[in-house]
Amino acid sequence: MPWSLLAVAVILGGLAYALYKKMLLSQMIIIINFAVFFLMLAAAQSFSMSASPLFPDLAFRPRYLTEGEQIYTLFTSLFVHADIWHILMNMFIFLLIGVPFEQRVGTPRFAAIYFLAGVGGTLTFSLFNWNSGVMLVGASGAIFGVFGAFAALYPRDQVVMPIPFPIMLFIRMPVLVAALLFAGLETLYTVGQVSDGVAHLAHIGGLVSGVALAAALRKIAPRTISASAPSEGLASLARTDAQRQFLERVREADIPEVREAWMTRFLEEVECPRCGGPLISSRGIRCQRCGARFS
Repeated sequence: MPWSLLAVAVILGGLAYALYKKMLLSQMIIIINFAVFFLMLAAAQSFSMSASPLFPDLAFRPRYLTEGEQIYTLFTSLFVHADIWHILMNMFIFLLIGVPFEQRVGTPRFAAIYFLAGVGGTLTFSLFNWNSGVMLVGASGAIFGVFGAFAALYPRDQVVMPIPFPIMLFIRMPVLVAALLFAGLETLYTVGQVSDGVAHLAHIGGLVSGVALAAALRKIAPRTISASAPSEGLASLARTDAQRQFLERVREADIPEVREAWMTRFLEEVECPRCGGPLISSRGIRCQRCGARFS
């Protein structure tokens, strides 16, 4: 029990720290997952996850829904992984899609989609395995939820995906294509009733939940690029490809907080063309040294 309480403290403390420091929550989630993984190894005093006393305390079982016990594991199971390959693959895929998606929609909306889709995936698996005592762990359902929401909201955005051939290939493709590929693969596994120890139903449930949450997000937060979007006059300040990319991110951002963050990055990279001084955002864009203003 003390080990389990420590793990919960690590999860909640890490999330609170990320929000307090206004860092990307997706990056903190990766850190927390690895922290919990190594904590479980320390508690087990071996490399066997099944020997860890944290595993049964933090993993979710479908029968908990009928018994009304350990409902908190709907949340904690998202931070528990079965072995080193499980966590490495999940976190690698999450790094490729979670970070750019959070930068697109902002941390509050990202957090809502990640955790709600994760729970949605777990509940989907439970509906088809009612009263089962099998332990369900992993962030896969939540990650598939991010995949689904990303594809629904920004289908043309490019992401790098690992494609398993005789050798691992990394291919850049539209996120919609990547999501459809993974969704098709999971469907084949589920329909074929493949017994590989993976909860493919949870993956599908997470993906569907992400798409549904994206539809709700689109209604609640329609595109708002208008008066606060940068004018073409700022394009003259961009001298490098990186600077132009930052400015393009500002124009594409749907959420004011995200747009502001990209504008800050842009202003850190450019300088006043008149005196070479730093630029700041204060009632428009102006030079902190000479006071010149730019539209």
